[in-house]
Amino acid sequence: MNSLVKLNQQQLIKKIKEVPAGRVYRLDYFSKKEGKVVSRLAKNGVKKFLKGDPTYKKPEGTYTYYDCTKQNYRGPKLENLKGFKYKNIEFKAQ
Repeated sequence: MNSLVKLNQQQLIKKIKEVPAGRVYRLDYFSKKEGKVVSRLAKNGVKKFLKGDPTYKKPEGTYTYYDCTKQNYRGPKLENLKGFKYKNIEFKAQ
C-alpha cells in the first residue's frame, strides 16, 4: 500500500536530503526546459562519475542528484521540486 504525505516546500527539501546515499527513489520536479513536471529515478551520494575541480561549489538554491536513467547529474531548483517517492511512501509539496 502506498501512503501519501503532504508537506510544505521546506519540509519536502529536508525529507529528500534524509534519503540515505545510494538508495534509488523517484523524484518529481517542474522542468522549465520541457514545460511540465517530470519524474526521474534518482540517487543521492553518487561520486563515481564526478569530473573536474573537487572544490567546486554547487549553485545556491539547487538540488543535485544522480539520474539513474540518463546516467548523469542533474540540478533542478529547489522551488521546482514537487515531490518524491521512497519505500512506497509518496511525499508531495502542498
